[in-house]
Amino acid sequence: ASLLKMSESMRKYLQSLQRRDGNDRCAECDKPNPRWASVTLGIFVCIECSGIHRKLSVSISRVHSVELDIWKDEMVQQMEKGGNRQSNEKWAANVPPCWIRPNPNSPHVCREQWIRAKYERREFTADTTDINRPYILGSMQGFLFKRKKDSDDYRRRFFVLKDRCLKYYINEHDKNPKCTMPIAGVNITLDVPGMENRPNAMLINCRNDIGLIRNIFVYGDSGQKIMDWFCAIRSSKMLALRLQNPVLYTHELAVLASRDFTMYGDMCKMPPKQNKFQKRFFVLDGNYLRYYHDKKDALPLGEIVLMGGDRVDENVPTHLREYINIFMLHTSSRARGGFPLLAQTPEEKTRWMVAIHLTIDKLGKFPQQYTLRPSYTEDDSDSLSSSSGYSPPLTPRTLTFENVQGTNWGATRY
Repeated sequence: ASLLKMSESMRKYLQSLQRRDGNDRCAECDKPNPRWASVTLGIFVCIECSGIHRKLSVSISRVHSVELDIWKDEMVQQMEKGGNRQSNEKWAANVPPCWIRPNPNSPHVCREQWIRAKYERREFTADTTDINRPYILGSMQGFLFKRKKDSDDYRRRFFVLKDRCLKYYINEHDKNPKCTMPIAGVNITLDVPGMENRPNAMLINCRNDIGLIRNIFVYGDSGQKIMDWFCAIRSSKMLALRLQNPVLYTHELAVLASRDFTMYGDMCKMPPKQNKFQKRFFVLDGNYLRYYHDKKDALPLGEIVLMGGDRVDENVPTHLREYINIFMLHTSSRARGGFPLLAQTPEEKTRWMVAIHLTIDKLGKFPQQYTLRPSYTEDDSDSLSSSSGYSPPLTPRTLTFENVQGTNWGATRY
């Protein structure tokens, strides 16, 4: 049914409510111009969050489209009495700092569990207690499904978060853990490359004893379980960071408790002592640009450490000017020449260059805040010589990301 069947005055008034300050952004993820509403709660939400609201009981949230559905007068009056800000003052009055509020780009599990915790489980109301949210204590134990290091096989493993360490055991009653990770060095993210078919996934990474970053891919048998683990690990890390940095405020500790990757995706890279591009999966994580043979590899093939003063540009050596979507990364660790990187499309090239540039810019302005101490770097003994010359490309480029597939890219580990 069309909104035109409503009275014109009622239609305009509903739209004016949606344009009010606070109502003009989704009540859940802050996406601009929400075109859906929960009549029961009196809030305006985006289409993605409206889909999650529809999964709730109608006694909790009844969803209508601002554009498409017919609204009765009493429904519009309900929206007038409510509003996004008033609703969040009630339902999000007491959000623990270990929770991350969703944004328009958040993974579905983060968005869904935020909404369910908010309205179904009432974890954020002013009168809630910590009994309803045990993750806030920074300790937890239970089973998660963990990916094997060298295959896409997932096994049930027993994880224990206790005494500022995260451990996992092959079996629940094993005496010794298979792996122990000090929580201060652990990072977690729910935006997990390669796990799109597993909606309750989480990536845990930490440097091992020899300085290599290790990725541990896990998933839970429910969205609530993986979110509880996510919040518990963040809470434990905040406690550990407070001991190391007692002058930091809680909101500063919350920022440091975990981080998503700045960017990730496929690019081609030319290894040292070779003249062929090879496909690699790249991850920009803080001031590290890591590259993997596959997006679900446990260990990277190497990493490029970004520092203040590094730069990206399009001044490509003469012998590489035939490639389109190519750019150069110049770092202090590779003084002679730089890293030639080949993106998939012009848009991807721009995104990578901007993301790397912004990271380097932050490193120059706030080196102590953004710089992470490198544990190892790639052998750059055969980097591109500066004698190759660097000048803006003048000739048309013909070789693309797809064209180099014939050069055995991705076949050699180095």
